[in-house]
Amino acid sequence: MRIPPTSAQKQRDANAAPEDTPDGRERYVVVLKDFVAMQSLNGLALRLAQDFDGRLHRTYQDALKAFSLDLKPENARALKRDPRVAHVDRVRVRARAVREETTEEPSARVFGRSGSVTLTVKVPAELG
Repeated sequence: MRIPPTSAQKQRDANAAPEDTPDGRERYVVVLKDFVAMQSLNGLALRLAQDFDGRLHRTYQDALKAFSLDLKPENARALKRDPRVAHVDRVRVRARAVREETTEEPSARVFGRSGSVTLTVKVPAELG
């Protein structure tokens, strides 16, 4: 029986960087230059995604004028030359596990861009 994902799992999955897709797309973050108006961010992100055969993922407006999208690498290189674009960076997910000594079961803390989560795992005695 398959257990349906919780809303938190769905959100985590939506925010996760995808593996390379079968059509060769990868996730990139595009940061726009200062002169680009914040009011035009959503429309410009949609237009650039369409112009460079990308799939818009989300926009960021709090700390940066930026958006993320899935693109083929050659289109990402071409997008870097757009005069409104400050830079284009491929998203890479890095996780680091840290074993914490406890009297109970071993734990690992996984760190990512959006914070960390502590996992408790059962390790067979012969591996512990």
